[in-house]
Amino acid sequence: MLFCVGLGGSYDMSKYEQIIEWVFTNNYHEGDVIVTFNRNELVLASNELGFARIKNLGDIP
Repeated sequence: MLFCVGLGGSYDMSKYEQIIEWVFTNNYHEGDVIVTFNRNELVLASNELGFARIKNLGDIP
């Protein structure tokens, strides 16, 4: 289980946060200012993390 620690303490990461983190981790290279990815990677991340497919990818902020 992934956790995020912020000003308010720790909390379980939502499904969308975990998907965003997966995409970021798989596309970030040291020194990058912009991290690029394609829409299909959101579906791949969802599958890799064991989530049901997101019906509306636009729901991911």
